[in-house]
Amino acid sequence: MGRSTAANLRLIESKNFYSRHLPISARETLYYPLEKLGNYKGDTRFSPEVVRSLMQIEESSEKNFITTVLIPFASSTNCVLETAIQHKRVIAYDTTASGVTISFAKLFPLTLPECVMSVSVLGLSRPICLDDFFWQNFSPFYDPDTFREIVNLKASLKGKRDKTSVFLTALALDILHGPSAGYLSVPTFKRFAPLPKQQDKLNASKGILPDYRSTAPRLIKHAASLLTDGLPDALNSEGSGARYNQEKRVYLHDGINFSELPSSCVEAVFLAPPMPGQISQQKSWIREWFLDKKEHTFWDINSFTEWLELLSQLLFDTARVLKSKGVVFISIFAERNIKDLPSSLAKRVFMIIKEELKTFFEVEGVYICTEAGKEEQANTRGATEEIIVVRRR
Repeated sequence: MGRSTAANLRLIESKNFYSRHLPISARETLYYPLEKLGNYKGDTRFSPEVVRSLMQIEESSEKNFITTVLIPFASSTNCVLETAIQHKRVIAYDTTASGVTISFAKLFPLTLPECVMSVSVLGLSRPICLDDFFWQNFSPFYDPDTFREIVNLKASLKGKRDKTSVFLTALALDILHGPSAGYLSVPTFKRFAPLPKQQDKLNASKGILPDYRSTAPRLIKHAASLLTDGLPDALNSEGSGARYNQEKRVYLHDGINFSELPSSCVEAVFLAPPMPGQISQQKSWIREWFLDKKEHTFWDINSFTEWLELLSQLLFDTARVLKSKGVVFISIFAERNIKDLPSSLAKRVFMIIKEELKTFFEVEGVYICTEAGKEEQANTRGATEEIIVVRRR
């Protein structure tokens, strides 16, 4: 333990190591409403403003000109759309089917007219048989007619990977359940779905029952809220953005290896591995049912020791696809209590790199993300986003 502490002190006292605040404007940083798609994931790491600032710092330093960006946990960040807007080639991965759907939909969105036309031909009113499956599992959440429309929507989209089907699926995942009238369910939680008996108790405590909520208008209204500013030029299917459309890729993977990618193919990696306990707080058996996919990943852990072991494996494989002098930005949430010094978790990440990965990487420093003018407050309380900057040798 003493030797590790001494190594940490040598690292952070090095003249080349830096620990700096990365000020974030207090104003809204979602430059396009489309960023809000899939925000039931509840993660705020790598905001568009932070991503843009990091890329500007990186490219102005003349160390690294970024053309291709790898995002291993795309739905744990807000940077998929921003990197595409910056005209970078985007390679996005996620460990869950819902995360892949969200990322693909952000990179290949429909226009609002396309969305309205697609929803209008879905045929959601076809009759279905309401058996025990509905009454035992879904009746605490949905009116029977609403559930019929959801089942028909699910059947219409099942197994389809064209951009229309994926975008509509992402819209549906967003509104399947939540606290207000814009959702298809009785008022409930947004990030996760309680069990039927738990929802029954919630309904009884509030004196409410599921009411009919028409699916098509809510899909269109949600799409309109996401597309109110149109689409960024880099996402257009015509014109200057066309070539970038051919260079955006989204994969489902286990969170460790990138076997589809050649060696030395990216200049930057935005890495936001799910924090311990995070995935279990986001699980929704209703969204899993809609996708016909069990959202299982071995990043669903509660131990920081396991988390650090997985991070080490992930960085090892990242070294293969990252070009020499390329950069990895690792975003973590950590408790802060010492002015301008990295958190204890950041120091543990430093040690993993120094002891196990020094052949491939060196730690350059850490950025502490704070609202502009609130640096002192960030050092005294609450969880703060830290971004560890790691350079490929």
